[in-house]
Formats: sequence, structure tokens, C-alpha cells
Amino acid sequence: MKRTILTLVIACCACSIATAQKHDTITTASGLKYYLTKKGSGRMIKPGEVAVWHYTLTLADGSKIDDSRKNNSPLGFAVPTDGLIKGTVEALMLMHVGDRGVFIVPPSLGYGRRGFDAGGSLPAIPPNATLYFDMELVDIKKAALLDTLEKALFKQPVSDTSTPRTDAVIALYKSYKQKKFADMFTSDNDLNTIGYELLQRFPNEAIKIFLLNVEEYPKVGNVYDSLGEGYMNISDFDKAILNYEKSLQIDPGNTNAVEKIKQMKAKRAKSVLQM
Repeated sequence: MKRTILTLVIACCACSIATAQKHDTITTASGLKYYLTKKGSGRMIKPGEVAVWHYTLTLADGSKIDDSRKNNSPLGFAVPTDGLIKGTVEALMLMHVGDRGVFIVPPSLGYGRRGFDAGGSLPAIPPNATLYFDMELVDIKKAALLDTLEKALFKQPVSDTSTPRTDAVIALYKSYKQKKFADMFTSDNDLNTIGYELLQRFPNEAIKIFLLNVEEYPKVGNVYDSLGEGYMNISDFDKAILNYEKSLQIDPGNTNAVEKIKQMKAKRAKSVLQM
């Protein structure tokens, strides 16, 4: 299951709105509202550096969308960036390392009139939704591993006939690992994202990346979910089911895996009958 980067952050529902009245809520020129619940002693991020942060995201009705603390999986992005919603970028640029706060993001700084489609285990965000973030800036890094891997994946400039340099990406990953990823943000999402960039056109290459991710993060359910999808794309139903089941063992709440296992068993049974 591709982990969708929601570019948002922390949980505060209706009760958080009431709590906000007890704090000195600041409203910025853009319309972002926030207050800090903890003040850190670190520095602020400089443009181009990688912000590492934890988040929980809820909607106004209290519905929880995502929580990075659940699996201890913070996000890391160089800021500013177009890869995140405007409200998240602004929030990160306002924080010191160690700061934690509630950020209320209006639709104009979030997903606006389009909303956000459900993906995997993540529910949808309706159109014109106000987003409630509880964000904590935990670190600042010089670079993000994902950015480096993506640049190495295809020879520049990329065209429709470009072929992936998967083995080179794997070698590059291992070389950074030997250096202990010095001053670089890493997570299970790095290889997962590379795998999904390959999956539709180069499924066997994607599987190579997903296999490495399983080796690197054997206790993360999502990496087995992604490997299961890789095998599903080449109709290897047995291996697909095996990996989805492994994902479900680690994360029993993964409804995506439950549905995929049903689909794969049905396809496997159909293929047997056709033999």
C-alpha cells in the first residue's frame, strides 16, 4: 500500500477548538491559526533544509485521518516545497526544533474544493475541509534520502523510453547505509515511493525495490503490503497473498490487505479452474 504523504499534521477535533480558546492563538496573514503546546530550544529551519516532524491529523468532526506517532514514522521534507500543502509548509517554517503546536489549516491552505481521495488505509478528506494538525518539529537534516534516490533512478533528461537504473539505486542506498545515512533523513517511505514510481511500467524492477524495503524494515506492515501489490501486478497470487497476510499480522487494522487477500484468492481459484 502506497503511503500517501498527506502534507499535513496533528489531531485536534472539536475539543481542540475549545482548548484553543485557552491559549494565545495566532492568526497569520495567510489565515493559518496556531498555538504552541510546547516550546523547544532548537533552531528554526533554513530554506532548503529537511524538516523532520511528527503529526496527527483530524477533521472538525473529530475524524482522525493519520497519525505518524502510531508507527513512530515521522515525515521528512525539504522546505519550502510544492510537495506539501501550503499550510504545512508555513507551519514548519514557523517552528523551532522541539516546538509542538496545534495548527488550524483553512481549505485555502489545504486541499480546497477538491478534497483528497481515500488511499489504502487512509480515509478521504472532503472538499472545503478545515484541517486540524498537532505538529512537532523533532529534527532538521541536511538532505533527504528519497530525493537522492529519485535523481538516480533515471538518466536525465527523462523521456518515455527511459529505463530505470534500479541496480544503481540499490547500490546507492547501500553505500549511504554504510555511512549510516549521515545527516540524512530516511524512512520506510523512501524505497516504497521508488517502488511505486516503477510499479506500473516496470513491475519486476519495483519488486526488487520492495524486497529491499522488507529487508530493511521487517517490522513495518506497510512494506509487506507494497510487496504484495508488486506480486499482484505480475499475477503471482501465492506470493501476493503471503505478503498481504504478513502485513495484516503486523497491522491488523490494514483493511486494504484484507480486501486484497480476498481478491487474490478469488483470482487464484479462477486461474486454477481455467487450467
